[in-house]
Parts: sequence; structure tokens; C-alpha cells
Amino acid sequence: MNIYSHSKPGGAGSLASWRRESTALAALAVPIALTMLSHIAMVTTDVVMMGWLGPRALAAGALANHYYWLLDMGAMGLLGSLAAILAQHIGARRFRMVRRAVRQGFWVAIVVAIPCLVAMWHSGAVLGALGQDAVLAAMAQDYLRHLSPGFVPLLGYIVVASFMTAHGRPRPSMVLAIIGIFVNGIADYALMFGNFGFPDMGLAGAGLSSAVVAILMFIGLATYALTDRRLR
Repeated sequence: MNIYSHSKPGGAGSLASWRRESTALAALAVPIALTMLSHIAMVTTDVVMMGWLGPRALAAGALANHYYWLLDMGAMGLLGSLAAILAQHIGARRFRMVRRAVRQGFWVAIVVAIPCLVAMWHSGAVLGALGQDAVLAAMAQDYLRHLSPGFVPLLGYIVVASFMTAHGRPRPSMVLAIIGIFVNGIADYALMFGNFGFPDMGLAGAGLSSAVVAILMFIGLATYALTDRRLR
């Protein structure tokens, strides 16, 4: 007797299973992708408004952004596995380990942020040592120093977003990221050009507005996670 005689690959059952898996995957993947695109949209908004300040501000901003993303991507890479770890614990109903993993995620974020913040604060010296124009390096450093208060909240946002994604709830972080695009644009317009009664900060205003948005996004997502009974 053939042991594979009852196997029917490609049948109606496997097609229904494939559809269920595809739907579940799309429900996670689409909000995550839109969240990432929203962050890119914020950076694009900053770059466009830097161009309004003039070519030197745009050059300094581009230099600062490349420097920043090197630090940011390295830090986020260390937190990238958190969602998978949390999902594994949630699936196994090891809820104590879920809480422990979230705490460890915050500790990793803080520890990793320390050298990154030092590098941002002294970026002018680093860029100068790499042969960059002294004036542009100084402008980039001013931008990064104003951006630095948002670095730890941004990593904290990644930790909370990973926790919610592991629970199959990526939409709140997506919604906040989309709102962040508009808040960032308004803050840029206010702080970079002195509108709505705010000081004219130029390039530094772009850094400060991004920091404010990161702080607000972290507070908003953390508040949602703490008040949603289904996530406790």
C-alpha cells in the first residue's frame, strides 16, 4: 500500500490554507511597510525644506542625515529581532518571558543609544577628521545636536512597535507614523523659517522638529499599549 495515497497536494484544502496564510501575512506586512514608507516621507519632507534654506544648508543636512542613518540603522538592527522573539514567547504563552524581553529591549535601546548620542554630539570633529568642509561639518553638528533628544524615544518606539507587531497589531504604529508626516512638516515650517511665532532656527529647526515628532510618537504608542487591555 502506498503511504502517500491519501496525500492531495494542490487540493481545495491547501488552496484555502494558502489564502488564509496570505491574508494573515498581508495584514502584518502592509502596515509595517507603510510605517517604513512614512519614516522615509518624513526624511523627504526635511530634505525638501532644507533645500528652501539654500544649497549650503541642503549640503550640510545631507551630510548630517548620512551620518545619522549610519548610527540609526546600526541601533535599529540590534532591535530588529525583538518582534520575532516576542512572537515566539506569545505563541508559547510564556507571558513572563514577553515582559522580560520587552524590558531587555528597552535596556538594549538605552545602552546602544549612549555611544550613538556621543557620536552625534561630537559629529563635527568626526566629519572634519574625515575631510569634510569645516563650515558644513559645524552646521551638520548643530543639526544633529538638536536631533539627539529624539534618538532614545525613537528606539523606544521601535521596542513598543515590535511588541505590538508580535501581538498582530501593527496598525497603531502605522497610524502614528502617518500622522507624524504631517506633524513633522508643520513643525519644520514653524521652526526652520520662524513661522507661527516660533524662532527662525534654520537647519537646526529641522533636527528639533524631528526630535519632537519622535518623542510624541513614542509617548502616543506607549500610551496606547499601556491602556489597551488586550495587550496586558
